[in-house]
Amino acid sequence: MKNKMIYLSATLAFVLFASCKNDAKSEVSETAQTEEYKGKEIGSEHDAEIDKLISQMTLEEKIGMLHGNSMFSTGAVEHLGIPELKMADGPLGVREEISRDNWAPAGLTNDFATYYPAGGGLAATWNAEMAHTFGNSLGEELRARDKDMLLSPAINMVRTPLGGRTYEYMSEDPFLNKKIAVPLIVGLQEKDVMACVKHYAANNQETNRDFVDVQMDERTLREIYLPAFEASVKEAKAYAIMGAYNKFRGEYLCENDYMLNKILRDEWGFKGVVVSDWAAVHSTVKSLKSGLDIEMGTPKPFNEFFLADKLIATVKAGEIAETEIDLHVKRILRVLFQVKAMGAKDRTKGSIATEAHYQDAYKIASRRYCIVEKQQQCIAFKIGRS
Repeated sequence: MKNKMIYLSATLAFVLFASCKNDAKSEVSETAQTEEYKGKEIGSEHDAEIDKLISQMTLEEKIGMLHGNSMFSTGAVEHLGIPELKMADGPLGVREEISRDNWAPAGLTNDFATYYPAGGGLAATWNAEMAHTFGNSLGEELRARDKDMLLSPAINMVRTPLGGRTYEYMSEDPFLNKKIAVPLIVGLQEKDVMACVKHYAANNQETNRDFVDVQMDERTLREIYLPAFEASVKEAKAYAIMGAYNKFRGEYLCENDYMLNKILRDEWGFKGVVVSDWAAVHSTVKSLKSGLDIEMGTPKPFNEFFLADKLIATVKAGEIAETEIDLHVKRILRVLFQVKAMGAKDRTKGSIATEAHYQDAYKIASRRYCIVEKQQQCIAFKIGRS
């Protein structure tokens, strides 16, 4: 009898293992057929109109577009029909509205939004379709709030649980990060909103995060810290990148020619705008020539930013040409046309805090289905029954 029980247990274990292997094969097949997500390139069809607009702008109007004129927007040129570029945090859903010149809540009574899973929760789905759903759903909420840019996704490598932004990031795996980031960005930008991918790059610790000088060899940079950013540019066609606080090889990342010009634009072909992290700019001429387009921040009046009154004085003193200013203004106008903030009447209207969006958030948060987990469940079941 004992031998029969042993034989029966062994047979059951074999059947369960075979079933698990078949399920795994089925999941592999499903994964292999997963849609490849590709973003839409920033177009140049409005360039003639953009050049005409720039020719009609004063120096002060141009420079007003290169820095914050509120906590989360840049300057408008109303008489030419150029709106503010309106930004919003964040990685968990659209941030509540705050005052234009400080962090105090705006005090709106209808300021509700869907609360989505953090980056780590999204990456734990191991599912590109869920990432695309996340982007689509959040994009609709942004448009309902009349926003042009989401300051997200945050795709730095998870390196320490003590990092203040670790919860925003996706994982410690560069391959997984890019496979989740790309469909998220594509889904978001399909709703006529810019993704601002952050924090570029190697911004992974909390201690001295504003000025730590990150020293790493090229192979480490390319194999671990850049793949998700590269895929965001080359595959997802992200419309904006946020420069990080820290230094990289001795140069602040918002004025780092190697990272912003040589890699991001020349090597990867990035056509969008580079936005600074808040108060991450340390120079005027150097930051502009190194590839920064928009300076954002909070600790002082907006006209005192490096790319505000200081830049006007610099141009008038002949230290930088006005044609350099025009280059950055043109990039901003291109992305405004790209998301239909200008030149179109069919821009996505959006919706916010809807039952459909609640269901999107629930599906993402509850999705923990992958080949490895499924195999582990089978093994646990066999052990429990043997």
